[in-house]
Amino acid sequence: MITTTTAYGPACTGPGNASRYAATKDPVAKERAKKAFEALKFLGDVTQGGDPPVRKGFIARSIRPADGPDPNESPSYSADADENRRDNYDRLWKVIHPRWPKSADGKWYWKCDTSSDELDGHSFSMRSTTTWWRIRRKKAARRGDGHAHDGPSHRKRLLSH
Repeated sequence: MITTTTAYGPACTGPGNASRYAATKDPVAKERAKKAFEALKFLGDVTQGGDPPVRKGFIARSIRPADGPDPNESPSYSADADENRRDNYDRLWKVIHPRWPKSADGKWYWKCDTSSDELDGHSFSMRSTTTWWRIRRKKAARRGDGHAHDGPSHRKRLLSH
């Protein structure tokens, strides 16, 4: 199922599973934390290089495969619908078209109306998840138990495992 806010699940489960792995060394928790992190990272990667251009680090609110229907052709995402909503219901509503730009590789539509609370949640989750890996690595290095590198310490390391 595709929702309008794809990041919500990974943003909630990533830090919890990273914490669980740090405390228990449970490989299932490690894998879940890794998958949550990869999903959140993808929401930042999918926005880059396409048209219209966006700032580096901007995250998509949601994604949809481009081999499905174009969400911009839906009456609820048309420029006319945006203008109607702004003019008749919410004067602060931003008219954005396309609301679902296509990724640079043409494989994804990504929703561009990410809110500040979604950015906060995404940022919290990314920071929390990587912090747990760093804490575990530092503790292992102090103990000298040889496990200093079995948990990733940052994005590139996390995604390479």
